[in-house]
Amino acid sequence: MTPAIDSLPAYLRVHPPACNIKAGRFKHRCCEVSNASSTDRIQLVRAGFTAFVIVADAFGPKLKEQTRAVAVSLYAELLKDEKSVIDLAGPTLQLLKALLENPPKPDQQSAVAQYTRMVNGLLSASLLNIEKMRGRSGPMVTTKVTNNLLAAALILTVVPPSFGYSRTVIEHYCVLISSSSPNRKRLVRKHTASALHQITSTRYDRASVASTADNAASQEGHASAVDELVAEPLRPRVLGVLLPAVVLLLDPSKSPPTPIHALTVSHILSFATSAPAAFKEATGKMDHAPRELLESPVHQALGNKATLSLPAAKPQISLRTF
Repeated sequence: MTPAIDSLPAYLRVHPPACNIKAGRFKHRCCEVSNASSTDRIQLVRAGFTAFVIVADAFGPKLKEQTRAVAVSLYAELLKDEKSVIDLAGPTLQLLKALLENPPKPDQQSAVAQYTRMVNGLLSASLLNIEKMRGRSGPMVTTKVTNNLLAAALILTVVPPSFGYSRTVIEHYCVLISSSSPNRKRLVRKHTASALHQITSTRYDRASVASTADNAASQEGHASAVDELVAEPLRPRVLGVLLPAVVLLLDPSKSPPTPIHALTVSHILSFATSAPAAFKEATGKMDHAPRELLESPVHQALGNKATLSLPAAKPQISLRTF
């Protein structure tokens, strides 16, 4: 017995197919969905993926990544879809963010490996979806490319760089953005460009810092800025964090000292002279070995300065020589 159309849920109601023959052309109209039905389906998708997040957390670490992988695989199908008349991926991108958040801890090696494979698979699928739209046009193509560009931007910004997407993938993503059609939505390209800026600034910041390690002028500017921002009562705490890390840059075994060693000693002397009370308090709480490693080059530098500051003895002529 076939149920009445009115008894079905709103998101299952569709107009019956209809065929029109006019002027020798055959036109077929099928599965046209009302606005109310579109909203209901989007809400249903949101409820389903929200349930996945709740269930994954309830399962605990052992099954969380497997449950997350199932949910992400289902969402990847939404990004791949070309047949649906409703855009289900665009309005639910926030759910993809919820699925990718809270990655496993570094000590959970098996979970980290699963999460990394899942992220790389999803990102590769998004880029492949964009590639397949080359040479095609139409509303569906625009929607699919837009959703996959935004999904890739979301993946690259939500997932920490430690989970290993390669620089090649990022460069490929840049190529896809730059080669996209000029009539694409400018807002999408703006968001993806800002996402790339964030990625490069967080992923390659270490290389940038390393390249300026020997630039004394740059380091002096950074130190001056920090000195202006940190209030006097907070300086013991700040030095308590900085000094143990600064000690790692010292290398007194090399002669002559390396540029980074000399620069580190100059900064330590700057800390000691600008905030002597805070410096004394911070060094007093350090362990013996790092404190000794810190004090030795400082005393040596102060000794060299004292030697250089002594006036040279003027040559004298002894009267006994006459």
